[in-house]
Amino acid sequence: MASVRPGCSARHASVALLNMLRNHDRMMLMIDALKQRLKAEGSVTFRVKARPQAQTNRFRGPLGEDTFKVDIAATPEGGQANAELVRFLADEFEVNRDQVEIVVGDTSRLKVICIRK
Repeated sequence: MASVRPGCSARHASVALLNMLRNHDRMMLMIDALKQRLKAEGSVTFRVKARPQAQTNRFRGPLGEDTFKVDIAATPEGGQANAELVRFLADEFEVNRDQVEIVVGDTSRLKVICIRK
């Protein structure tokens, strides 16, 4: 939720909240479009910027065309965050874990993901 900083008007807080909701709506539309493309074409490829050691697994927001910020509730040590990212995406796209592949970025926060049906 957007917080009001001292000296900011309620109007500025309303604009900030509206922008946040627009980004969330845009992100949900983008994810829905990927799910539809997966269903129609059998596979989708997109990018994520992972943020490990978060409180929960969730999509945080869009970061461009077919790129998402994703919170992952696991440490990046020993591939734990990658495994958790694969599990999270498999659940979100309703596929098995072995159908989710990190194509590029095993040791990077920016990853290319391919999901096959």
